[in-house]
Amino acid sequence: MASKPIHKTSSKPIHKTFTVSLEHKKARGLGFERRDEILAAAKALFLKEGVESVSTRKLAQLVGLSQTGIYVYFKSKQAILVALIDASFRKLGAALSEIDGKSKDAIHYLELAIPVYIRWGLENPDEYRLAFMLRDPGTSAHPNSDADPSEKSFEGVKVFGVLEDLIVAGFAAGELNSIDKDPRAIAQCVWASLHGLVSLLIVFPLFDWAGRERLVAAHTRLLLEGLKPRAGASQETIKKSTRIKSGG
Repeated sequence: MASKPIHKTSSKPIHKTFTVSLEHKKARGLGFERRDEILAAAKALFLKEGVESVSTRKLAQLVGLSQTGIYVYFKSKQAILVALIDASFRKLGAALSEIDGKSKDAIHYLELAIPVYIRWGLENPDEYRLAFMLRDPGTSAHPNSDADPSEKSFEGVKVFGVLEDLIVAGFAAGELNSIDKDPRAIAQCVWASLHGLVSLLIVFPLFDWAGRERLVAAHTRLLLEGLKPRAGASQETIKKSTRIKSGG
């Protein structure tokens, strides 16, 4: 009588595929981790698709939350963007703070700070784009505005405030040329000039640029030459032609 064939059980492991639900929630107590995940996902989406194209629904799906779950951590998409902007400005501020105490006067500070600003922006293009180049209209308003507090960028104002205070003090001490009666206008022009170079190098990397370090050095000299006191101008004359922030 023929024996029945024996079916051997395979020793190979069985691999199963599991589908992870996008509605999966993290356990309680991991709120800070969850907040960081939202920021990381938003950063990637904003940089890839632009702020206006990203909805809180899309963001929630990416991090595995309901749309209302996003609002547990952030009041709005604008609040998420402001948090990212402030984080970028804190990093820029930290880079600039490394030269604190090393400068002898306003001109020397700018001589050190201008290259630091430019190089930081070029070495951290994503952070720079978040800080300066990705905005919804009205987002990251000045703290003195009437905008909702969640839409106000405080860190950016702090970073610019250091430059503004330095230039105001430099004019008062006769260390800088009084090109305009309002030193705040000069501070804003210096910032605009730096931003122009950095943003162009980021947006048009394939342009036939003269060379990064050559541009950094030339831009620094160009600004400093315009800010140095005019030959023959006394400090007292410069002081009188300058309106200090305090109104003096």
